[in-house]
Amino acid sequence: MSWSLNGAVILVTGMLFLGIVICALTSVVSLTRTSIVAFGSAAGVCVGTAIVLAWVDEVQYPPLTWVLIFLPLGIVGVLLRDGYAAKHVAQQAERASANARPDDSGLLAPGSAEPFAASVAPGERVAAASDAEDRALAANPWGKPDDLARLAVNRPDLRPMIAANPATPTAVVAWLASTGDPAVERALQQRARVVSA
Repeated sequence: MSWSLNGAVILVTGMLFLGIVICALTSVVSLTRTSIVAFGSAAGVCVGTAIVLAWVDEVQYPPLTWVLIFLPLGIVGVLLRDGYAAKHVAQQAERASANARPDDSGLLAPGSAEPFAASVAPGERVAAASDAEDRALAANPWGKPDDLARLAVNRPDLRPMIAANPATPTAVVAWLASTGDPAVERALQQRARVVSA
């Protein structure tokens, strides 16, 4: 059994794929079952190939075999970037919730006995358009994580919709789960059923 540089690169590539799978199973990173199976298969193929080729004399490796290692390194880079983005979104959500204004629907308009929301002029279409945009964003499966985090903090009425959205980052989903809102909990249960299917 002899190891060449190319064989060692294939072995390290397999070990990197295996490391990704282990991180996903220990909830360090969040991956779908399909991704875990794919990365686990890649790990098995790479490690198995490296071991078999180490036993074979006079192996002719294809040119640029060493480039193979950049595939799992790129995946690790993407996972690190997504983890950083999720952490940033969670911190942003926490800061925004600490600074959030109370719901003003029950406040009284100055010098009036009617609620503030009822004293708004009926011709204000901007608020209705903004509400429609917020609702569309909350349901958009390609929504930006920062926008979804902002909505989760500022629009409690849209939290169930944001919780059900597959684009909502894991950190925001965890924050939504901590709110104790029954509608959010139902949306998260439905989301879990869809992901596990």
